[in-house]
Amino acid sequence: MSDYLTSETETIDPFIRTTPVENLSLLTAGTVPHSPADLLGSERMKRLVPLLKERYDIVIFDSPPTLGMADTMILSSYVTAVFLVVLVGKTTIGALSRSLDLLTSTGAKIAGAILNEVSPRRSRYYYYS
Repeated sequence: MSDYLTSETETIDPFIRTTPVENLSLLTAGTVPHSPADLLGSERMKRLVPLLKERYDIVIFDSPPTLGMADTMILSSYVTAVFLVVLVGKTTIGALSRSLDLLTSTGAKIAGAILNEVSPRRSRYYYYS
């Protein structure tokens, strides 16, 4: 994505990667820019998001952690909804609460959470069906 945003190429096609999964394409992060926040807030990025939404049924942005980085706050302004990824046993309630506060203060719509590294066999909620 950063390579496209810093290029003068009009078409995004050379930057899109196909995958072995049918109907799944990727636009990788690309080269780490000097100032990611400036790149994400650029006019070119503002034009890229509608282009991707027009071309694809679903567009997912994977962003860095909310706390300590401006990237996620900027990306949240482009998307329909945000899912928080919570690392079970590592993400603290305080960090989660601060992340929610930051996101909602920017008007982001929180759609839910994704629990990462859940072990159903170790959970007290696990049952056999």
